[in-house]
Amino acid sequence: MGFLRGNSLLKLGFTFDFITQSKLLGGRTPQTPRWGRGAAPKPPAH
Repeated sequence: MGFLRGNSLLKLGFTFDFITQSKLLGGRTPQTPRWGRGAAPKPPAH
């Protein structure tokens, strides 16, 4: 029981960390393959 609880907690934390990291990466890099293809290309800033 304790092992299962710890395992699910670890999985939950890992998933949360992964989502947070992907969000941070997506927000930092303007040209992300995943979002760049679907979204309209941003005009170059001069």
